[in-house]
Order: sequence, then structure tokens, then C-alpha cells
Amino acid sequence: GAQIEDGYLNLKHDLKRLCCGYFFAEVIDKIGFEYQRDDNLWNFLAATLDELNNSDSGTKELMDRKQVEFLDILGYALNLSRCVACDKGGSVGLVAYSIESKGGICRDCFLDGRRGIAVGSGNLVTGSVMGGIFEALTERRLNSLSLMKTMLK
Repeated sequence: GAQIEDGYLNLKHDLKRLCCGYFFAEVIDKIGFEYQRDDNLWNFLAATLDELNNSDSGTKELMDRKQVEFLDILGYALNLSRCVACDKGGSVGLVAYSIESKGGICRDCFLDGRRGIAVGSGNLVTGSVMGGIFEALTERRLNSLSLMKTMLK
């Protein structure tokens, strides 16, 4: 029979952290190919579950960091230094994120009609932006996103 190597007992008692683990498991389930081994994805998931189970850091901060790390593993680099529409960089403030163009949009381009998820705080790595990126990657609705939105308020 099968034996459990790690039961993640701490994770089972923290609904916020369990919800974060569910998010990564759902994304991997939707983007992974059946019967094809991908050690990078499985190692990331195992390390993430271990960190969620054992870490004392805040759940939201941990989730933000792990989502960016996951995108790096998938080869999806966030373009947050220049406007993807006009290529202005540096001091120009990015006020929105374009899922289609995979990068930030400056105020001028956003007001000129470029579509994107507006970010009031100036921080483009927010729940709505990251959720949109992951749903675009999976090309499906992620059930875990609405649960995470509720849990990580």
C-alpha cells in the first residue's frame, strides 16, 4: 500500500494556508500534461507546501512571493519596468497590467484606451493581476481564486 511521507499537519489547521496550497495544486493540474513528468513543477509544489506548512511568515506575503517564483519557473517573466504599449520606462508610473501584452501600462497609454487591470496602489503584483495572469495561462477559470480572495482579505 501507499504511505504518507508528510501529512502537512500544520497546513491542515490553517484554512488560509490550505487555500494557498490548493491554488498551486489547481494551477499545476490545469497546465500539466497527463502522464508527463515535470520535476520542476512537482519540486516547486512540494517546496511550497513545505513552506506553507512550516513557515512563520505572513500568508499573503508568502503567497505573493511564491506566485512570482512560480511564474519564473513557468518561463513567464513579468514586464514591470517599461510600458508595453509605448516602451517608456524609468520614472514613468505604471498604473495597469495588460494580460494580453503581458506587462505594465503607463497612465498615458491607459487613458488613451489600452486595456488592462487598473492598480491604484502602484503595485502591479496584486491579487487581481496575479489571478488574471494565472487564468490566462490556464485558459480556464480557477475556482481557488475566489476562495483565496475571501480568505486573504
